[in-house]
Amino acid sequence: MPYGGDPRASFADAVRFLIGDTGTTELVSDAEIAYLRSTVGDSEYAVAAECALALANKYAALVDQTIGKISTSYSQKSKQYRDLYAGLRRRIGQGGRIYAGGISIVDKETDENDTDCPTPDFTLGMMDNG
Repeated sequence: MPYGGDPRASFADAVRFLIGDTGTTELVSDAEIAYLRSTVGDSEYAVAAECALALANKYAALVDQTIGKISTSYSQKSKQYRDLYAGLRRRIGQGGRIYAGGISIVDKETDENDTDCPTPDFTLGMMDNG
């Protein structure tokens, strides 16, 4: 069912509002939202973060295209949703939950690309002589 316009009205609308899925065409279905809710719990932010990650992965699998003067940049869409994922995950962390970032490859890449994330004091290979 498409976005109803009131995030208080349903869990799915709250999730759609958080990821910007408020148009007439759904980016994420009710069934997908329900599935993610069953895996990560009842936090709208946690489900929205997983939706954003799924959308980032979806657009990452597509190739940027240019036909004449018209171009479609799926890589930018993928980055937009990865950034949204990172922001939502940070928001979840502010809610009193403990979050250990950098465990998954996606988290590690997100942290490395986040200009607001502190640079580590120690890195792999920092003592190499090459």
